Amino acid sequence: MTPAIRTPLILLDRWAQTLAEAFSGQASSMVITASGDGFVDKDGNAVALPLEVRPRRTVRCELDAERVVFVDLPIPPGAEDHVDGIVSSKLPQVSPWKVSDVIYGHALRPRDEAGGLVTIAIIGKADVPSIPFRGKGVPVTYCVRTPAGDRIDFRQPAAGGRRERAGKVTAIKALLVLLLLLTVGPLIAGPVQSYFVNRDLSAINRAQGALRARLERQSSGEAAADAPSRQLSDALNRRPSRLAVVAALAHLLPDSVHLESLTIEGDVLGFTAIADDAAMVLRLLAESPVFRNAAFSGPTVREEDSNSVRLQISAEIASGADAAGALEQLLLAEVKG
Repeated sequence: MTPAIRTPLILLDRWAQTLAEAFSGQASSMVITASGDGFVDKDGNAVALPLEVRPRRTVRCELDAERVVFVDLPIPPGAEDHVDGIVSSKLPQVSPWKVSDVIYGHALRPRDEAGGLVTIAIIGKADVPSIPFRGKGVPVTYCVRTPAGDRIDFRQPAAGGRRERAGKVTAIKALLVLLLLLTVGPLIAGPVQSYFVNRDLSAINRAQGALRARLERQSSGEAAADAPSRQLSDALNRRPSRLAVVAALAHLLPDSVHLESLTIEGDVLGFTAIADDAAMVLRLLAESPVFRNAAFSGPTVREEDSNSVRLQISAEIASGADAAGALEQLLLAEVKG
């Protein structure tokens, strides 16, 4: 997590913790210290039992350090954000009791270039003194002072108080986030909305400009540049398809010519047809830019019951701009017809 994101989250968590303590009365919690079989207050006076605590206050009990086991655990550089996981994984190895039978806490010591130390405080649950209360019990937290004088709060004191406080912290965090959104939201919404509106307007303006240019070309006689004939011409300049050649031939020949068979092998067209004038059919192919080297490929035979003749013609399919243009015109004429 980057510092730019981590810092606001840390501040938010601290504000929520402070507000939760203020609302729950923890800011002025009662502090007592376990001493022998009883408890003393911060002035060293014995605390009368059962303990009576004002509503909405908590109790922090400082345990006897002689009953607590302290373990210094080295951690590598950069592992400060993972101390909780490190301590949890090492606890079964360093605890003199079963993990289920202890409460524990830890405090991070100042680090140097070689890393840092985390001090773990462990105490058996049986050695944690119970505090009798008058009336309804209150949340209790436990802590201990290390030999160096640092305070370590234990992680598993009275669970009810921890859950109650955690719930309050979560609720306050949600409230702070809501207030932040209500405050900052309008400031952000304006620029964001303007950005999307301007982007949509730019796209609309570009579309209008393209449509206007297209209409101007069409009105000036350049409609063919955007018509399907342009795409057709590009395709035919590469190599005309068989379907295009057949369609062009069908438009080129008059209705009096009846095709019986047709083949296209590579660039060579061959067909057999029945017509009234064989020379006319050959002349049409020879004069068309679409074909070249048109010639009879077989004998011309006159039909017995009519004046028609059966003919066989072959021709090469031309290529290039002239042939493509002529083929394009034939196809467009066939479509319009």
